Amino acid sequence: ASSSGQAVRQPGIARHPRMRLIAGAAAAVGAALSVSKMGVEKGGGRADRLTMLSWNVLARPYTGFNQRFHRAAGRLEEPSQTRERYTLAGEEIARRAPDIVFLQECEATFFSPHWNLAAARLAEGYEVFRCPPDGPGTAVLVRRGGAARVLDPRPACVGGSAETGGSCKVATIVRVEAGHRRFAAVSA
Repeated sequence: ASSSGQAVRQPGIARHPRMRLIAGAAAAVGAALSVSKMGVEKGGGRADRLTMLSWNVLARPYTGFNQRFHRAAGRLEEPSQTRERYTLAGEEIARRAPDIVFLQECEATFFSPHWNLAAARLAEGYEVFRCPPDGPGTAVLVRRGGAARVLDPRPACVGGSAETGGSCKVATIVRVEAGHRRFAAVSA
């Protein structure tokens, strides 16, 4: 919308299905993305910034619950739709380069170059901690060389099918330090 409150027309988008998909995905980015900044003390008492980002990836298996939105022929969205969504999310994370990333509804394929063209950039730039390892769940990414440092490379995985009735209800907990503060980075 423009500052006058009237809709701004984007010529051609309505006529091109791929552009509608990309425009819809860009709108979804705004809905799925949450960014936060927090001041932390670094050596010498200097205040610095710790940046955090939260993203609900919507693991491919869960697209079966949203068929009316993805409009694919089958119950799940088309593989090309998953690749585009995962790549869009991966590129946005890599572009923003937050210190800590909290992912929800994330599966291992999000980190596969076959499904996410930005996967190599994420693997290069982040330490990745996922729970559970065998299905959709949550993940915490800690940027290499960023304001946060991982204290324990073994994440705590809390929840899961037995405790909460579904693998998506899993919390990934990573102990980190930023400046002189230690805390748990939790994606649930």
